[in-house]
Amino acid sequence: MWGNEFVVNVSVRMPADALITALDQTVDYAAIHTLVCTRMNKPTPLLEEVAGLILHDIFRDFSMLVWAQVRIQKMNPPLGGRVGSSEVCLEKSK
Repeated sequence: MWGNEFVVNVSVRMPADALITALDQTVDYAAIHTLVCTRMNKPTPLLEEVAGLILHDIFRDFSMLVWAQVRIQKMNPPLGGRVGSSEVCLEKSK
């Protein structure tokens, strides 16, 4: 994903009835941040592919999740006009 600036937003959902009594039963947001940075630092031609890989990694690492969404905005894309950003959004449910 070289040559441009990106904004990545990740949303996750746990079961509403999940009883959380320990830190290891929650989502480690720092780990998700690291996961996103790792994927975004690998040159990949399609934003859709990167978003899909991030979703895959999130569900692999956090089995308690029931839903996740990844939004990737490409800031100032070269679309032949003045455009603030373009965006891809993928979501997955269990």
